[in-house]
Amino acid sequence: EKGSYPKALEVLTELRDNYKAEYKKALAASDTVKAHEFDVKQNTMKIVSNTGYGVFGESHFAYGDVRTAEIITALGRTKVNKLKELIESDKFPNLTNIYRDTDSAFVLGIEGQLSKDNPTIKKILEQANKLEEEDGLGIPLEYEKWYSKVLIYAAKNYMGVNGETGEIVIKGLIGKKSNQCELVKDAFKQVREFWKNDADNATIEAYIRPIVESLDNKIVDIEKLQERSKLNQDPQTGYVDTPKRPEKVLGMKYNKRVNESITFWHKVKNGKDDYYFTENPVEIDYPHYKEPLRTALKPILTARGYSAEEIDKLLNIAPKTGLKRRKKEQ
Repeated sequence: EKGSYPKALEVLTELRDNYKAEYKKALAASDTVKAHEFDVKQNTMKIVSNTGYGVFGESHFAYGDVRTAEIITALGRTKVNKLKELIESDKFPNLTNIYRDTDSAFVLGIEGQLSKDNPTIKKILEQANKLEEEDGLGIPLEYEKWYSKVLIYAAKNYMGVNGETGEIVIKGLIGKKSNQCELVKDAFKQVREFWKNDADNATIEAYIRPIVESLDNKIVDIEKLQERSKLNQDPQTGYVDTPKRPEKVLGMKYNKRVNESITFWHKVKNGKDDYYFTENPVEIDYPHYKEPLRTALKPILTARGYSAEEIDKLLNIAPKTGLKRRKKEQ
């Protein structure tokens, strides 16, 4: 007999499928409000379901058991690997599974018009969805979209150009995160457009250099350097292990509540007990902002052939020597 969690997971999966169907209907009807509502709902069901998997590895969970967590992980990896084997089997000559993770697979080499009605796509879906006892994979796989170009940087970190809409779809890349300062988000947005439009490296460098110079010369608009962070704990009682976090210090200062935000700039720490943030523009650590800028742009620049050293040179970041001061002999 199925346990409580598998039963709950079936309900959550069915709810998510229903919400996804409503989301697609709303998109087709150009009802952006409804589309957003159902997209949030389906994503919530996904997060709740995934949390159910992960919580079994948590020692404080009443039913936590590392053996269960390991089995879930192992079965998931096995399914993903079997999907790759299916895609690259003799049943589908000339196909390559260039990327896969727990909820997606990218396939190269499918011929004809790319849609859910493509014969090859239909055949893959049929074989994947078929139950294992029926010689299938038992994976609830569905066709989502096709990309005219894609950049895969790491697991769950990629972006691609939707082949039907021309929209850039981004998954996981740091540059799109809401807690980045405006300077970094704006730079990432522009450089990804350069990537989409196949701009040459000279064009990209001509855009980046003035940003670097504005940081070096401290003439950048400081509002674009402000970082925003949302409180996920009550600043009065939370952040017990990290009392020097800006969320704790500024949250208490301004009587912020959970889910409200605080803003700050980075500064150079004067000693290990000092704060790394400030509200005083005079204390802004301008060179610091090259680090998140590098992190945001590195996936694209790497794809364009830049080495780590060349990226640092472009951003005028001094190379690290890796040398440590030797202790004096006693």
